[in-house]
Amino acid sequence: MIRCLNPRNHPVGRQRGFTLVELLSVFAIIGVLAGVIAGSVQGLEAAGRSAQIQSDSRILEIASDRFFTESFPQTYPVSNPDTNGDAVLDNLDSPPLPAGYVNVSLVDFNARLPQHPTKQFVPDFIKGVPNSAALVSYRVLTTNGDVFAAAAKAPLIPPSASRLNVTVADKSTGAATAVTFGLTMRKNRAAVDTLVIQIPAGYIFGGPSLPAGVEVGQLDVFFDADNPCKPGHILKVSTPVLATGRTDMWEISPNYATATSEDNGDVVDTVKGAIQADGVTRGLGPTITHTIDVSASILEFPGSLTLRMGISQGAGTPHNESTESWVLKIYSYSDRNTGSALLIANPKKAGVY
Repeated sequence: MIRCLNPRNHPVGRQRGFTLVELLSVFAIIGVLAGVIAGSVQGLEAAGRSAQIQSDSRILEIASDRFFTESFPQTYPVSNPDTNGDAVLDNLDSPPLPAGYVNVSLVDFNARLPQHPTKQFVPDFIKGVPNSAALVSYRVLTTNGDVFAAAAKAPLIPPSASRLNVTVADKSTGAATAVTFGLTMRKNRAAVDTLVIQIPAGYIFGGPSLPAGVEVGQLDVFFDADNPCKPGHILKVSTPVLATGRTDMWEISPNYATATSEDNGDVVDTVKGAIQADGVTRGLGPTITHTIDVSASILEFPGSLTLRMGISQGAGTPHNESTESWVLKIYSYSDRNTGSALLIANPKKAGVY
């Protein structure tokens, strides 16, 4: 006998659909995963662009050096910086030249190789313009042939090439100590906007929330003898580093009108804000506020000290008008009084940094 089974009652034939809650849960999970993946892809895209720009800079540097070697007279493949043809290199050109001509020119991808009649003519500078040239502007430092990238409309000035030295007053393990940061910025180089300094793991650096106005350090700013305000004299401005009332946030507000000559003590009140450039006074100045933000280190992980220059205030310029040196000292205790709020202490365990 053959019996027909009702598929609705047979266990194998049972089928169950998704509930609305289950479907919504799946969609939510897919949405979260899509967001994570998209963020990762965007990060990879940015990292890829940076790597491509670095690679293209190197390729252009090699090609520019070959162009320089093969050309007669020797020259780099660059555009004429006097774009408006007025025989003056200044902010009216594009890109602007706020410091005048300081040996930086745009790469000219269509440059033709000048040749001596007795040498073989090689017309091509580079076989293909890199795709990254649509994102950045490539420049050549004509003193050494270095190629670097910058924003398309950025001024024609060299990269900052600044130097930072860090000195610890007491190197004893676990000792309270003061730290001095020596920052040197060269003339006619790009001005430093933000400086981030890593604090090694184990250091105590900052921590207490101090009332506004409490002194935590001292800044001395030196303008070298190549300054335009009083050439031949080293000028100095000093100011305290003060707490703001917020934890690990400090401010420095030097008044550059109080600059004095290290040679004869004369006051030079034309530093920064009062300087005339192309007949126009730059900014209100001469007091400019710089900020320090500390992210504390812990036993296993390093911290950071972020110094944000106030170049957008007062006499902010895209380049240094003289060799400028900062000596920034942060005390071990606020107002240098031993026994008050501890600001800096060495790691309790010896290590190599």
